[in-house]
Amino acid sequence: MHRKGSRERIASYIYHQGVTSKQEISRELGISMPTVLQCVRTLVEEGIAQEAGEYQSTGGRKAKRISICRNLQYAVGADITENHQSLLLIDGRGEKQAWRRIRRPFSGEGAYWDGLAGEIDALLREEKVEKERLLGVGISLPCIVDQSRQMILRSHVLHMEQVDLAPAAARIGYPLHFWNDANSAAYGELHGETRDAVYLSLSNTVGGAVYRDGSICMGDHFRAGEFGHMVLVPEGKTCYCGKAGCMDAYCSVRALCGTDADQPEDFFARLADGDPQAAGAWDEYLYYLALAVTNLRMAYDCDIVLGGYLGSCLEEYREQLAEVMARWNRFDQDAAYLRFGKRGKEAAAMGAARQLMEDFWENF
Repeated sequence: MHRKGSRERIASYIYHQGVTSKQEISRELGISMPTVLQCVRTLVEEGIAQEAGEYQSTGGRKAKRISICRNLQYAVGADITENHQSLLLIDGRGEKQAWRRIRRPFSGEGAYWDGLAGEIDALLREEKVEKERLLGVGISLPCIVDQSRQMILRSHVLHMEQVDLAPAAARIGYPLHFWNDANSAAYGELHGETRDAVYLSLSNTVGGAVYRDGSICMGDHFRAGEFGHMVLVPEGKTCYCGKAGCMDAYCSVRALCGTDADQPEDFFARLADGDPQAAGAWDEYLYYLALAVTNLRMAYDCDIVLGGYLGSCLEEYREQLAEVMARWNRFDQDAAYLRFGKRGKEAAAMGAARQLMEDFWENF
């Protein structure tokens, strides 16, 4: 039993490290070198792990690089929005293999889920992935999800409430897991980090997540991180949820880019060209975004990560944003706590796929 437990721990460690060596495994896990050698040999024979070259010599014998086999398992993440489907395929190492985005207005009808199933099958064929190696499909949705019952509790964006997702699962034909889109995007951006962070998703709508101790805080009613519906301006602009003054009405991509919301890069190109209309919209947007970020910093006292479609476009404007934030923040000397997402439109699909892979290794 000891060796079996060691084998599982070692396999999980290799996955989470990406690449490692037998010496590092022994040192970090506190497992004797003979046991490590035997377990790694078994994992290689089983097609779970592989040797991936050698490390540079430090004076002695070169250590072998060990990694998980890419084709061990795969997972698909599907990010569903009001008007698009995004599919992302990751391999056994958790690395992206393919991504595609299809314009398809959402519908809760069976034909919509049939279409999604067809896109998933086409992706697997193109990438030559055997269906039996697919762990499942993680689906992110702009809604409050009860994962245990596979139900949409409420979605203002998709105009749905108390919807059973079991029929969708039956039509798609693969094991399915459903996630809130902002939680999924946060996981896609932050998975593997040791620092706590608040993730603010700036896409067509505003969402968020609290990342703590390596996982997403869900809240008592699955609503933790619904920053988009915090009131930023009392009696302000009307939000799509029906309230007035929500953060979403001031900080979403639509609030900044209007009809160009799907392509924020176009807005920033106009801003760089000196378009006065774009400059005015940008100044107003910065004001409210700075206020939102400062409030989150005061509430959570941890890193704030700006993600979503817009977050990956904002890093070059860090100094401008920090200057406006300084009007309200009297506790921090600088904005070193402010970070920016890197995955853009891929983040939610990546998070949905990675959570499936993480579940696999936790139960390996």
